Amino acid sequence: MAARIKNTNQSLIGLVALILYAIPICPSPVQAKTEHTKSSGDEQALRDQAAEYARAFSAADASTLANMWTTDGTFVDASGQEFQGRAAIEAMFVKLFKQIGKQPLSISVESIRFPASTVAIEEGTSQIVKGAPMGNVGHYTVTHVKRKGLWQMAAVAETNRRGADADAAPENKLPEMSWLIGNWTATGKAETIHLHADWLPNHNQNFIKCTYSADTQSSPNDELQIIGWNPRTSQLNTWHYAADGGFGYGRLVTTDGQTWTEKASSMQTDGTICSANYTLKKLNNDSFTWQSTHRNRGRTSLPDTPIVTVQRDGSAAK
Repeated sequence: MAARIKNTNQSLIGLVALILYAIPICPSPVQAKTEHTKSSGDEQALRDQAAEYARAFSAADASTLANMWTTDGTFVDASGQEFQGRAAIEAMFVKLFKQIGKQPLSISVESIRFPASTVAIEEGTSQIVKGAPMGNVGHYTVTHVKRKGLWQMAAVAETNRRGADADAAPENKLPEMSWLIGNWTATGKAETIHLHADWLPNHNQNFIKCTYSADTQSSPNDELQIIGWNPRTSQLNTWHYAADGGFGYGRLVTTDGQTWTEKASSMQTDGTICSANYTLKKLNNDSFTWQSTHRNRGRTSLPDTPIVTVQRDGSAAK
């Protein structure tokens, strides 16, 4: 699914975009650093939409909430459950409001970035201020797209933390992935993929930078992935940047320190929203397996990729 999502029969080509977890279509490193000029009123329109979301939630208005998404939008709730498409999202809200009724919701927008003129990334927190779930603090990330002059949510991911825990400093879990540092190779029938993972310089081991390249005669297809610790959500976040201009974002979790699963969403350069789960399983210090499952490109479901084994360079000689 990543940068080569159209080539569904070539699992290693899918790995070019991400041997590891996901490059679900992402912008190149240079493009990722460029903030596009937004038209006057774009940021205010998104802040107004956040306020309208809070009003609709407080009124238990499932229809108004769902219509803020694109028809093929996605929503991943704090438990990790994913809802695909506006209809599924509305059904989820209907079920939720039957359980909790009308609950006043407070939303605080922390940042809005514009990686492209028709794309915005919003991050913030939400909290139910009254009623049974009172005190739950949620962190959210929204990918907005602008179509025909209208901003809509294409992908939303949220995590919940109890208000009492919000002030605590959770342990950084990124060092648990330090075994990944080094050079890796996966060889297939079509091409050989190389991964180089290292700590991002001058960042006190707070970020791991992964670059991917392929031995191929086609156009350059280097990809970039950054893995970092999110103290607000107590999870690892991933950011993906593809050579063709796509970009992606995901959350990486583990239960045993050996198997890591990322729920990721992305946007292609034509505005198509994609999503997938990426599973990395450490076999030993010199090898791991990778697989992509639950893949979707817009409204189209794609088959799971085969499991690919990735070896540390030089491990065969050992």
